[in-house]
Amino acid sequence: MGINGLAGLACKTPIRSAVRSDGSIAVDPMPNFKPMKDMVVHMDPFWDKYSRLKPYLQPADEDSAHERERRVSPEDMKKLVDVANCVMCATCYSLCPVVSVDPSFAGPAAIAYAYRFIEDVRDSKRKERSAQISDDYLWLCAHCYQCSYCPKHVDPQDRIIDTKRATIEEGLTEGRGPRHALVVAKTIKATGMLAETEVIQGTVGRFNIVGLVKVAPLGLRMAMKGKLPPMFLKPVPKVDEIRTIFDALEAPVA
Repeated sequence: MGINGLAGLACKTPIRSAVRSDGSIAVDPMPNFKPMKDMVVHMDPFWDKYSRLKPYLQPADEDSAHERERRVSPEDMKKLVDVANCVMCATCYSLCPVVSVDPSFAGPAAIAYAYRFIEDVRDSKRKERSAQISDDYLWLCAHCYQCSYCPKHVDPQDRIIDTKRATIEEGLTEGRGPRHALVVAKTIKATGMLAETEVIQGTVGRFNIVGLVKVAPLGLRMAMKGKLPPMFLKPVPKVDEIRTIFDALEAPVA
């Protein structure tokens, strides 16, 4: 529920930490949900997005092929521990400003759970899960880090970044979101600076004539204001150090 204007788990919030100077505590239903009665909200949209991911293991072989459980190495499990702590309280979903303006967005919790199965070595549906979460508007995330306030420290904002990286690794690069990410990385790695002209063309699509015509007025307004970026950028000093950072992070670049 909302506690003094911030969504959180009432079950683990001590009264002494929430009581205000006048001795009161303000409680409200979680935002981004339709209230049903008192503090109860209609959560079907949240659960529908979660269910679309088929949130259970889909291994390539049958259980009978294993004498006991399906084993996972400690190294592989480390990637999943934090996400497995998610209690689906929907705090992150209620705080997400993208959900508030576009309910079609999957939301932080669903994306974090998509990552949990995408990175599980026991699962065989990595590409299918990546495609599903991409179809659920993964790339609408504005990286505002509102969902960093997580009562269970799942850190869904970081899992969103990891999930975007996984979808690119799976070759799902046709949408504007992944195209934008790739061209931004490409221009910064090449020159150390953001080449806005190339970013616009790469995001819209270099051969998307209709799309480019639609953004042409923006270019004209920028030119009239003297803000049109140069067509060609010279690499900044020590650009090799920037490229070293990209190499160290293994950033995917087109």
